Amino acid sequence: MIQNVIMTSMNKYIKTDLRDSIKLMKIAIMNALNNIETGEETKINLGCYIPQSLFLECLQEAKWEVEIGDLMCYETKTPSGKKVLIDLVTGDCILSSVKYVPVTISMCLSSSQEVEVPRDFDENDEQALKEAVKDQIFLPTDALEQTGYAKEWDVDDFAVI
Repeated sequence: MIQNVIMTSMNKYIKTDLRDSIKLMKIAIMNALNNIETGEETKINLGCYIPQSLFLECLQEAKWEVEIGDLMCYETKTPSGKKVLIDLVTGDCILSSVKYVPVTISMCLSSSQEVEVPRDFDENDEQALKEAVKDQIFLPTDALEQTGYAKEWDVDDFAVI
């Protein structure tokens, strides 16, 4: 008899906890939708714990237009007409009001510097000049290597005059 009373009261707390957690998740989702709508944020990761049904319910309540593509990615429009991508591919629910487009970047940099060379150095030997520069001057390509971006850039030309 005592065990039944404990189980009943424990179930009451479980039900209350679940109901409260759904309320808190809904508040978090609605705040995220509002921040994207107002432009306060351009990308928000809601994590992986949001049930998709609750998320869709919030989108509907916030009057966002939802076009379901595959169940991993949604194109939406906010009430003001802002396009937002909702990506579920990584397991997290990510809202993003920015889109990514491929671009090609080409930049030419030049600098006048002095390098130390031996007295009998042939200044017309371009390859030897390049080696002296590479040994003594911190080049933009060095910065790319140090930051880990070297694989993302192609060096179009390296000239020493």
